[in-house]
Amino acid sequence: MSTATATEKVTITLPKAVVDIVRAKVSSGEYASESDFVEDVILGSALLSEPDSIGLEHWIATEGVRRYDAMKADPSRGLTSEQVFANLDIEPEDVHKAG
Repeated sequence: MSTATATEKVTITLPKAVVDIVRAKVSSGEYASESDFVEDVILGSALLSEPDSIGLEHWIATEGVRRYDAMKADPSRGLTSEQVFANLDIEPEDVHKAG
C-alpha cells in the first residue's frame, strides 16, 4: 500500500519480537515490504480492519514471548490442568461436552 505521494525516510527502533511480526507479514506475501506494513498500520487500515488480531499479535510478540521464555527457564512455575480447572467455575467434563 502506498497512498502517500511524497515520502521521506525515517528510522525507527522496534522490539525484536515486533520486527519478527513485520518480517513474517512480508515473508507471507501479505505485504510487499516492511515499509508497506508500517504505513498500513500507521494509516489505520490494518488496525481498523483487524483490531483484535493486531492487538493479539502484539501481545504474543511481547508479553507472550516473555512468559513463554520464563516457563521454559522454570517449568515449575506452571499449573497442571487440574489446578487450572480448580480455579475456574467450570468442570472439565463440561468443556468436553461443549465440544
